[in-house]
Amino acid sequence: MTIGHRFAFIAGVLSILFHAGGAKASPAGQETVPHASYHPAENAVEKALDFILVAADNDLRINRFILDSNGAAKKYREFRRYFTDAYLNSARIVERRLLNSECGGKYIRGEICGYNASALNCAQSDSELGYFFSTETTSASQATILVAWGGNSTPTGRYRMVLLAGMWVVDGVDCIKIGTNFNFH
Repeated sequence: MTIGHRFAFIAGVLSILFHAGGAKASPAGQETVPHASYHPAENAVEKALDFILVAADNDLRINRFILDSNGAAKKYREFRRYFTDAYLNSARIVERRLLNSECGGKYIRGEICGYNASALNCAQSDSELGYFFSTETTSASQATILVAWGGNSTPTGRYRMVLLAGMWVVDGVDCIKIGTNFNFH
């Protein structure tokens, strides 16, 4: 495991522990109250991003598709519609580079080979409290959105969404806490 890969792994674990300890569960039937600048998905682009993030939380095949783990890009191509080629290519370059440096280019059962987090939600786990949004910039065909996990959280990622064929899709992800980005300049 390279130093950079170890750092990303440790940062991901610390991020998870930080959120688990700092998040407050809400009483049954009450919504978690987000930080003042973050809110549940409100507009079309935030709702599209929320849909994609929640879908990936509920279907592990999506992250495998994004990274093309063990040839998943061909097997699960139905997920292609949620992402631009530029984002997918960037994530897959990171995955191949780590796979080559850590495991000689092949996945080895029981070993950490490749990117050891979600290239979409920027963590090793799912958000149990849901996602909260703050749109930084928006135009008719592009938006930049900060995403936080649950109430009173700091943002975990910054997303660039673009409108393609009438559908908002992920074009870039900046994993703020772990310092990795995928097609986000």
